[in-house]
Amino acid sequence: MYRADIDRNDLIVNLFKSGVNGEELADRFGVSHQRIYQILNRAGYRKTDGGMSVSLALRPKVKKHSKYNKNYGCTIAQARDISSRKDRIDYKMQRLNARKRGIPWEFSLVTWLLKWDESGKRERRGRKTGNFVMARHGDVGPYSPSNTKIITCNENCSEGRRKRK
Repeated sequence: MYRADIDRNDLIVNLFKSGVNGEELADRFGVSHQRIYQILNRAGYRKTDGGMSVSLALRPKVKKHSKYNKNYGCTIAQARDISSRKDRIDYKMQRLNARKRGIPWEFSLVTWLLKWDESGKRERRGRKTGNFVMARHGDVGPYSPSNTKIITCNENCSEGRRKRK
């Protein structure tokens, strides 16, 4: 074996141990990924001794709490204490629908629930006739505690028709 091959093989092993996977090494050195694993096998390494296994282990762990903060603007404990699963789904759906329509969303789960609780209409929320919806004043601006009101679905439709005329 040539000295250049030995140096290259040592470099491959070191890169693999630092988290570079076999396919990336193959592309970098212009050989097949099977050849990379042959070199690693000769050096006494398995696929699980480096590459993706190392890079995954080094990646910061995402805590479930950060997911709740991102989705609901509060901790897991707060979300579970103040709301049902249905409430959390309804909140996420309304936020998603606003985002699809390009409307800024400034509610957290807590402020969204407070808005509904203050109106006393939380249990009658929905888009069917006689149910209540959260509407923006003048149908402009973001969904925010100061720019929304709870009105019947029929009122919301009537306001929309008046605005289009």
